[in-house]
Amino acid sequence: MVRRIWLYHVWKKCLIREILKFKPDVVHCHDLVTVPVGLKVKKIIGAKVVYDSHEIFTKLSHATPIWEWWFHRVEEKISHKIDGFVTINKSIADYLKKEYPALPEPVLVKNATKFNGGRGAYDGRLHKATGLPLDQKILLYQGGYSPHRGLIQLVKAGGLLPQGWTLVLMGWGGLEEDLRQMAHQVDPEGVRIKFIPPAPQTELVCWSAGATLGVIPYENISLNHWYCTPNKLWEYPAAGVPILCSPFPELSAVVEAFGVGALLNDPVTPEAIAAAVANMTAEDVQKQVESCWEFIRKDNWGVYERNLIDLYRSAL
Repeated sequence: MVRRIWLYHVWKKCLIREILKFKPDVVHCHDLVTVPVGLKVKKIIGAKVVYDSHEIFTKLSHATPIWEWWFHRVEEKISHKIDGFVTINKSIADYLKKEYPALPEPVLVKNATKFNGGRGAYDGRLHKATGLPLDQKILLYQGGYSPHRGLIQLVKAGGLLPQGWTLVLMGWGGLEEDLRQMAHQVDPEGVRIKFIPPAPQTELVCWSAGATLGVIPYENISLNHWYCTPNKLWEYPAAGVPILCSPFPELSAVVEAFGVGALLNDPVTPEAIAAAVANMTAEDVQKQVESCWEFIRKDNWGVYERNLIDLYRSAL
């Protein structure tokens, strides 16, 4: 603990020194640990400080009590010193504003992807990389292999998927070896579950377009998870891929308002994932694909980019 605190202070001093070289008008602080850096720069040269919170730091799934205490203390201390407050969805905005009333009015900048017009022709790359025929349906998970994302349940579900379906995991992370071992147990032949490396961000839509469904099976392990809106919530629809996701408030709001997929039960189980896939008809999927295009046309980075620009205009 002492070493981590010391390293944080060293990092903080280095970052302040580098930022001061730019003489910025505004310091945009991504997440709580960077805000003290921004406030120090503000004290030295009078720059405005924008706090961009991607999480509820006092409710992280892996936070210890002492870190929760520290996060709360820091967040409370900085809440009346910052000039702008950005976060990723209304649920987190409401929670943080209630917890820290001194925060400025929240500006929503969601984890939305850019709208590229959609409906590009799929070039077969996802099927080619996994050795699957083009008519094989794919249940895709893309992203980090982190705890509490329902990945153990998902891999177990891979062995239960109906004929004609394959689970593809396209990502990286510390759980990969455990997931591969589990996949071998439920799919010894290696035909129902496939692993491939993560796609470059610039090509992600092209890869995801080969999936029939994209899955977000997160676990209800903390308030931060309960209120989550991961990038996948936009990345799948941007590729014309409907979503199968946990029934959390913000996820449910998108799925139900736009009809872009279906909700799993809470808690997520392998049997429920497999059953949801089996119950998805071709007509359901096609209808949801059309809804994906409509959703991403209305809810994309361009919408929230304007919010950010307006915030800077008011701050300056």
